[in-house]
Amino acid sequence: MDNNEKINLLIVEDHTLTVFGLKTVLNTKDFVNEIFEAQNGAKAISIIEKNIIDIAIVDLGLPDINGIELTKKIKNISKNTKIIILTSHNNQEEVISSLKNGANAYCSKEIDTKILCEVINHVRYGAIWLDPCVSKIIADNLSYKNTLKDKNLESFNFTTREKEILKLLINGYDNAQMSKILSVSLHTVKAHICNILQKLNVKDRTQAVIKAIKLFN
Repeated sequence: MDNNEKINLLIVEDHTLTVFGLKTVLNTKDFVNEIFEAQNGAKAISIIEKNIIDIAIVDLGLPDINGIELTKKIKNISKNTKIIILTSHNNQEEVISSLKNGANAYCSKEIDTKILCEVINHVRYGAIWLDPCVSKIIADNLSYKNTLKDKNLESFNFTTREKEILKLLINGYDNAQMSKILSVSLHTVKAHICNILQKLNVKDRTQAVIKAIKLFN
């Protein structure tokens, strides 16, 4: 997508004041072309089917369909549509399910509108973004110690050590902890993590965890 290209947004939210606030802010941005709105999932699907939507901002608590299921449906209809979850929900199951079903970002409704606009700009170019509180949920609560099967990793050409570090990374261990567990230096751990990020084609540890969730579970 060209840096000067304007985008179409879809706000899927049943709270009128929230929609009004979002539209008021987003209508002032140079990168926005048109803003569509839907109060429920059925309307959102209808809009997606009839229009090119670059980014959909989706609430989880919709009146007719769960936002996670809607995310999955949107991705089936329009693979190029990026999805930002904007919600007051932040439990582990909803976070993981949203990401696994195609969400590109997960934001709290308490997010500053300036930051939200930055998130939209990052996501439009393919980045993944997590609210800081969500990153902590993944790091603290995600437990996939035995889910990364070797057959899932073959296409990435990971070494045995990289597989071990990736599993530890997904389970929230920091570099010092991994160094101690594997009896290797911090420098070695950092080198392996750099290799993992390159092979997964992601920019940081958080994106590596998200990609692993999507691909391997």
